[in-house]
Parts: sequence; C-alpha cells; structure tokens
Amino acid sequence: MGTVRKRKPGTQLESEPVSDFIRKNEIKIDIPSVLKDILVDDHDMVNRQMYLPRLPARHTVAAIVRQYADYMGTCVEAKDTLTFEFGSDDTQLNSMVVTLVESSYGIQDYFNSSLGLQLLYKFERPQYADLLAQHKTKQEGTKDAKKKRSNDAGDGNDSPTDDYDKFKPSEYYGFIHLLRLFVRFGHMLGLTNWSERTIEAIVNQVHNFLKFLEVNRHKFFDIETDYEVAPPEYQRRVWSS
Repeated sequence: MGTVRKRKPGTQLESEPVSDFIRKNEIKIDIPSVLKDILVDDHDMVNRQMYLPRLPARHTVAAIVRQYADYMGTCVEAKDTLTFEFGSDDTQLNSMVVTLVESSYGIQDYFNSSLGLQLLYKFERPQYADLLAQHKTKQEGTKDAKKKRSNDAGDGNDSPTDDYDKFKPSEYYGFIHLLRLFVRFGHMLGLTNWSERTIEAIVNQVHNFLKFLEVNRHKFFDIETDYEVAPPEYQRRVWSS
C-alpha cells in the first residue's frame, strides 16, 4: 500500500470522532490503552486518509475466535495461566474454560448481527454493500447448481437449505472491526435483561478476550498491510450517497 501517514500525538480528528463509538452511563468495558490507540489510528486511516480495510482480512473475526478457543483449551493444560476467585479443582476449571470459549462464540454472533448497523464508518459502507452483493450472487449460483444436481438426480428436492442465504461478516472482517465491537459492547449489554451477576461474568470474559487481543495485536493487525487506498471512483460513490 502507499505511504501511511500516522497521526501526530494530540492531533484533532476532523470527522466522525472515535467518541461516535462511545456511550456514557453504561456497562464499562475496559479496553487496554494500546488497543485504544489502534482504534484512533484506524479512524484516521479511514476518515482522513481515505483508506479501506482489505477484505477478507488476513485474520478474520471467525479465525481469531477459533484461535482464542484453542488458546483457552491450552490453558486447561497449563492451569497456572488462569486465576479464579473460587475453587480451583479440575471440574470448576474446565467449567470456566467452557464458559469462556462459549462466550467468545457468543461475541462472534454479536459481531455478525451488529457489523452492518453499528460498526462501519460511512466511508466503508459502499465496500460493505459490494460485499453483500457479491455474496448474494455467489449464493444464488450455489443454489442454482444445487437445484440442478437435485433435479438431475430425480429426488424432487429443489429447496436449498437456509445456510446458503446467510452472510457472516465474521468471515470477512477482522481485528479492527472486532475492536470497534468492544467499544459498543457495554451499550449492547445494557440493553439486555440479564442479571447483574450474569453481566459481570460476561464482562470478565470479555476482558480476558481483550487481553488475548492485546498480547496478539502485532499478529492480528498491521497498519501497513491491512488497508488499501480507496480508488477515486469509490470515493465519488461515498460522497454522492
């Protein structure tokens, strides 16, 4: 990609401030400062320098969640890497790890349902629309091929399964959009009717996930390779919409 101009410390951002992704008076998610810095740089790349994230991402959200699940499985073997406020017998340890892994897949579901509505800047929306259109075209081709095979086989089943219709952003978007989700996550939790105890447990699990992302940030994110310059025709689409 072209030369990336990193923002100067203290530089004021001109459009769509990062605070657009922040809500007051809500459940607090503590995002590590190094990840906050990445979010600010991301805002600058997209909204000022007019770069787009490369899709599909080198490390998609789905892949990151799988790696986190594998990491937590490893932690079962290395018990000293996990500390709990309650007992530490094997049954409780394995139960907590299962909960952590399940919560990471729950986060992936949240991501899939919220990406298009809450996690994109205006500059990224035509890219998202193009991705949806490409997915739809691909799935229609898959349906037609399946229907033809079914008819050729003479089984009379010409109804494709629902799985062909599902678009999952977690299979295309990556680390930076996952970070944007966590800025929104406290607000999302605040809209549920879950008990305080349940929410507290989820927040603790989210913080574990964020720690994993912090430790692996250089693996999952590279500002020099994870963006591409938006061509002039794309920019015209954005500003004419």
